[in-house]
Amino acid sequence: MKSYYRESVWISKWVWILFIGIIVFLSSVLVVQSIFGLPAGWTPAPTYLLLTLIVAFSLIILNFGKLNIKVNSENIEVRYGIIKKKISLNEVVSCEPTMAKGRVYGGVGIRLGVDGSLAYTTSFGNAVKIMRRNGMPFIFSTKNPEKLSKIINEISKS
Repeated sequence: MKSYYRESVWISKWVWILFIGIIVFLSSVLVVQSIFGLPAGWTPAPTYLLLTLIVAFSLIILNFGKLNIKVNSENIEVRYGIIKKKISLNEVVSCEPTMAKGRVYGGVGIRLGVDGSLAYTTSFGNAVKIMRRNGMPFIFSTKNPEKLSKIINEISKS
């Protein structure tokens, strides 16, 4: 199986800042309440809830922090941590550069668009759109949409 393309695309620095900020804030509240015994607010959050949220946000940012793309002679694999999408090259009708738009997907990550497409996005911007035989478009972020589209179109036709 010949490999044609590999790429890792990190999520936007603003998403990292948001998630790290949430984790730091929750950790600060946990320390203030648990170690110093000072209630944070009128109804302090229970320790188990703070720990659960810290772990959940940490796992989310670790899993969705980077999108990995692999294209080989048989399929296209797009992976967010443990969650992956594989598309056989036999399924590909065409591939073209596009832009992942906030108004279509409403955020980054794994999203269903208002246009019926499935997207794996790391930011609003450069992406490729794969048209599949089943009719459901698949969009994913990339730093090289023109190059990747050309590769996918060439090897899916052969």
